[in-house]
Amino acid sequence: MTVFLTRSPAGSKGGEGAATCSCSGTWADRDAALGIESHHPSRFEAEEREPLSGVTVNSSPFQVMSDPILHQKKLLKRAVLMLEKGAEQEDEVLRVLSLRALGNMALGAPRKVRQYRKLLLEKCLSSLRGPSVSTSVTSEGLEVLAKVLVELREGDLGSAFNAISEQCRAFFDNESKLLRLKAFILFGKLAQVVRISKKHFFKQEVKKAWVPLMLHCQDPCSDAAQACVATLFQCVHFWGWRALESSADHSDATAPKEMAGFQMTLCSILVMKLRQGTAPGAWGFIL
Repeated sequence: MTVFLTRSPAGSKGGEGAATCSCSGTWADRDAALGIESHHPSRFEAEEREPLSGVTVNSSPFQVMSDPILHQKKLLKRAVLMLEKGAEQEDEVLRVLSLRALGNMALGAPRKVRQYRKLLLEKCLSSLRGPSVSTSVTSEGLEVLAKVLVELREGDLGSAFNAISEQCRAFFDNESKLLRLKAFILFGKLAQVVRISKKHFFKQEVKKAWVPLMLHCQDPCSDAAQACVATLFQCVHFWGWRALESSADHSDATAPKEMAGFQMTLCSILVMKLRQGTAPGAWGFIL
C-alpha cells in the first residue's frame, strides 16, 4: 500500500498547511495509515469489505478521536464539526471513516457523548436508511450506535430509541451476515438501556423480534448466531414469564445443550399459554 502525505495550499478548505492523506489498498491498510481505533474484523467482515482506491481525506480528526488529548486541548468541537460534514458526504470511504471516528468519541471523550448525542444519533440513523446506502456505511452506523448507547441513558435517546429499534429489527433477516451480526449486538445494547418510559414499547419490539431471534440462533454464520443467542437472553425478561426467566438465569448462552433446554422451556410455555388463550399470535413460534 502507498500513502502520500501532502499539505493543502493556502486558501483551501482544509486551511493553510492542512495535512491530507491519500492512500489506496484495503480497509485494514487504510485504518492503519490513518491510525484509526477500530475492532479487529472477523474473516467474513473482511470478505464483505471491498478494496478501496485512491481517495483523499483529512487525517487528523480520524487519528485522534479516540485519544483523550483531543478533549484536553479543547479541540473536540472542531473535530466533531468536521466529521459531521464527512458523514454527510456521498463518498463511501469518507462517510465510513467519519462515522467510525465519531464513534471513537465514546473511547476518547465518553463524558462528551451526551453533549453531542443528537448529532451522533442523527448521523448514525441516516446511515441505516435508504436503498442506496452501502453495506459498509450501514455496518459502521450500527457499530457506532452500539458504542454510543453504552454512554447514554434511556432519557437521552428520546424518539431516537424507537427509530433505532425498528431499524435494527429490519436487518435481522438481511442477506449480509455482517449486518445481521451488528444488528443483533445493537438490539442487545438497546435492551440494556431500557428502564421505565420505554419498557412497554420495547416489550412490543421484543415480541415482534422473537421469531427471527429464535431462528437466527441457528444462523449459518457462527458469529451472528452467537450474538443472536446473547441478545435473546438479554431480552427474555421483557416477556414477563418467570418460568422462562428462571430458565435463562441458569443457562449458558454459549452451551448448545443449555440453549436447547431453554428452547424446550419456551415451547412448553407457549403451548400452555395457547391452551389458556393468553398467547395471541404464538402459533408463529410453532408452525
